[in-house]
Amino acid sequence: MFLVKNIFFIRFFTACCLALSFLFLPFLVPAPANPAHKACSAELIVVITGIETDTGTMHLAICSDERQWLNQKKPFRSATLPIKNKKVEYVVQNVPCSTYAIKVFHDENNNGELDKNALGIPVELYGFSQGVRPRYGSPPFETACFEITHSKKHIEIRVE
Repeated sequence: MFLVKNIFFIRFFTACCLALSFLFLPFLVPAPANPAHKACSAELIVVITGIETDTGTMHLAICSDERQWLNQKKPFRSATLPIKNKKVEYVVQNVPCSTYAIKVFHDENNNGELDKNALGIPVELYGFSQGVRPRYGSPPFETACFEITHSKKHIEIRVE
Protein backbone atom coordinates (compact mmCIF):
# COMPACT_ATOMS: atom_id res chain seq x y z
CA MET A 1 0.00 0.00 0.00
CA PHE A 2 2.82 2.39 0.92
CA LEU A 3 4.61 1.66 -2.39
CA VAL A 4 1.44 2.28 -4.42
CA LYS A 5 0.92 5.69 -2.73
CA ASN A 6 4.56 6.64 -3.46
CA ILE A 7 4.29 5.66 -7.13
CA PHE A 8 1.00 7.56 -7.43
CA PHE A 9 2.59 10.62 -5.78
CA ILE A 10 5.66 10.45 -8.06
CA ARG A 11 3.51 10.19 -11.20
CA PHE A 12 1.23 13.00 -10.03
CA PHE A 13 4.21 15.20 -9.15
CA THR A 14 5.89 14.52 -12.54
CA ALA A 15 2.66 15.28 -14.43
CA CYS A 16 2.25 18.57 -12.53
CA CYS A 17 5.84 19.61 -13.21
CA LEU A 18 5.46 18.80 -16.88
CA ALA A 19 2.22 20.78 -17.12
CA LEU A 20 3.78 23.77 -15.36
CA SER A 21 6.85 23.67 -17.58
CA PHE A 22 4.63 23.96 -20.68
CA LEU A 23 2.82 26.86 -19.04
CA PHE A 24 6.02 28.80 -18.31
CA LEU A 25 8.02 27.73 -21.37
CA PRO A 26 7.02 30.80 -23.42
CA PHE A 27 8.50 33.02 -20.69
CA LEU A 28 11.78 31.15 -20.71
CA VAL A 29 12.35 31.21 -24.47
CA PRO A 30 13.76 34.55 -25.64
CA ALA A 31 11.50 36.60 -27.85
CA PRO A 32 12.45 36.62 -31.53
CA ALA A 33 14.20 39.69 -32.87
CA ASN A 34 12.06 42.49 -34.20
CA PRO A 35 10.92 41.22 -37.62
CA ALA A 36 11.08 44.75 -39.03
CA HIS A 37 14.78 44.87 -38.14
CA LYS A 38 15.45 41.51 -39.76
CA ALA A 39 14.03 42.49 -43.12
CA CYS A 40 15.38 46.03 -43.07
CA SER A 41 18.54 47.14 -44.80
CA ALA A 42 19.37 50.82 -44.82
CA GLU A 43 21.63 53.46 -46.25
CA LEU A 44 23.57 55.27 -43.50
CA ILE A 45 24.86 58.74 -44.31
CA VAL A 46 27.39 60.19 -41.87
CA VAL A 47 28.37 63.85 -42.21
CA ILE A 48 31.24 65.15 -40.07
CA THR A 49 31.53 68.91 -39.54
CA GLY A 50 33.50 71.30 -37.34
CA ILE A 51 36.81 70.36 -38.96
CA GLU A 52 39.33 73.22 -38.86
CA THR A 53 41.67 72.11 -41.67
CA ASP A 54 41.78 69.68 -44.61
CA THR A 55 45.15 68.35 -43.38
CA GLY A 56 45.22 64.70 -42.34
CA THR A 57 42.38 62.18 -42.35
CA MET A 58 39.22 61.40 -40.41
CA HIS A 59 38.99 58.04 -38.62
CA LEU A 60 35.49 56.67 -38.15
CA ALA A 61 34.17 53.59 -36.30
CA ILE A 62 30.56 52.40 -36.47
CA CYS A 63 29.87 50.14 -33.50
CA SER A 64 26.88 47.85 -33.07
CA ASP A 65 27.46 46.84 -29.44
CA GLU A 66 29.22 47.73 -26.20
CA ARG A 67 32.25 45.48 -26.82
CA GLN A 68 32.95 47.14 -30.16
CA TRP A 69 32.49 50.55 -28.55
CA LEU A 70 35.07 49.72 -25.88
CA ASN A 71 37.55 48.49 -28.53
CA GLN A 72 37.29 44.91 -27.23
CA LYS A 73 36.31 43.66 -30.68
CA LYS A 74 36.42 44.92 -34.25
CA PRO A 75 33.75 47.54 -35.05
CA PHE A 76 30.88 46.81 -37.43
CA ARG A 77 32.50 49.20 -39.93
CA SER A 78 35.57 51.43 -39.79
CA ALA A 79 37.12 53.80 -42.29
CA THR A 80 39.89 56.33 -42.76
CA LEU A 81 38.46 59.12 -44.86
CA PRO A 82 39.87 62.13 -46.71
CA ILE A 83 38.74 65.61 -45.66
CA LYS A 84 37.45 67.94 -48.37
CA ASN A 85 36.48 71.56 -47.75
CA LYS A 86 36.61 70.98 -43.97
CA LYS A 87 33.89 68.33 -44.19
CA VAL A 88 33.59 64.55 -44.50
CA GLU A 89 30.65 62.61 -45.90
CA TYR A 90 30.58 58.82 -45.63
CA VAL A 91 27.80 56.67 -47.09
CA VAL A 92 27.36 53.03 -46.09
CA GLN A 93 24.96 50.85 -48.09
CA ASN A 94 23.08 47.77 -46.84
CA VAL A 95 23.36 48.46 -43.12
CA PRO A 96 21.13 46.03 -41.19
CA CYS A 97 18.51 47.83 -39.13
CA SER A 98 19.70 47.77 -35.54
CA THR A 99 21.32 49.96 -32.87
CA TYR A 100 24.63 51.70 -33.61
CA ALA A 101 26.96 54.34 -32.20
CA ILE A 102 29.67 56.22 -34.09
CA LYS A 103 32.96 57.72 -32.92
CA VAL A 104 35.31 59.81 -35.05
CA PHE A 105 38.57 61.69 -34.70
CA HIS A 106 40.59 63.98 -36.94
CA ASP A 107 44.06 62.48 -37.35
CA GLU A 108 45.72 65.72 -38.38
CA ASN A 109 49.27 64.29 -38.43
CA ASN A 110 48.27 60.92 -39.99
CA ASN A 111 49.86 58.80 -37.26
CA GLY A 112 46.75 56.60 -36.90
CA GLU A 113 46.11 57.63 -33.27
CA LEU A 114 44.12 60.21 -31.35
CA ASP A 115 46.96 62.32 -29.97
CA LYS A 116 46.75 63.40 -26.31
CA ASN A 117 48.74 65.75 -24.11
CA ALA A 118 50.63 64.76 -20.94
CA LEU A 119 47.38 64.79 -18.94
CA GLY A 120 45.67 62.41 -21.40
CA ILE A 121 43.45 65.12 -22.87
CA PRO A 122 42.98 64.81 -26.67
CA VAL A 123 44.74 67.48 -28.72
CA GLU A 124 43.05 66.40 -31.97
CA LEU A 125 39.37 66.96 -32.72
CA TYR A 126 36.92 64.14 -31.99
CA GLY A 127 33.19 63.53 -31.78
CA PHE A 128 30.41 61.02 -31.15
CA SER A 129 26.97 60.30 -32.54
CA GLN A 130 24.02 61.95 -30.78
CA GLY A 131 26.24 65.00 -30.11
CA VAL A 132 27.44 63.50 -26.84
CA ARG A 133 30.33 65.43 -25.20
CA PRO A 134 31.45 63.75 -21.96
CA ARG A 135 33.78 65.59 -19.59
CA TYR A 136 36.23 62.70 -19.43
CA GLY A 137 36.81 59.72 -21.71
CA SER A 138 34.33 58.10 -24.05
CA PRO A 139 30.61 58.26 -23.35
CA PRO A 140 28.74 55.02 -22.65
CA PHE A 141 27.47 53.18 -25.73
CA GLU A 142 23.87 53.72 -24.58
CA THR A 143 24.34 57.51 -24.61
CA ALA A 144 25.76 57.71 -28.14
CA CYS A 145 23.64 55.02 -29.79
CA PHE A 146 20.83 55.50 -32.31
CA GLU A 147 18.38 53.19 -34.06
CA ILE A 148 18.19 52.45 -37.76
CA THR A 149 14.60 51.39 -38.43
CA HIS A 150 13.96 52.44 -42.03
CA SER A 151 15.68 52.63 -45.40
CA LYS A 152 17.75 55.79 -44.84
CA LYS A 153 19.41 57.33 -41.79
CA HIS A 154 21.30 60.63 -41.72
CA ILE A 155 23.72 61.30 -38.84
CA GLU A 156 25.69 64.51 -38.37
CA ILE A 157 28.67 64.57 -36.01
CA ARG A 158 30.41 67.80 -35.06
CA VAL A 159 34.03 67.38 -33.97
CA GLU A 160 35.44 69.65 -31.29
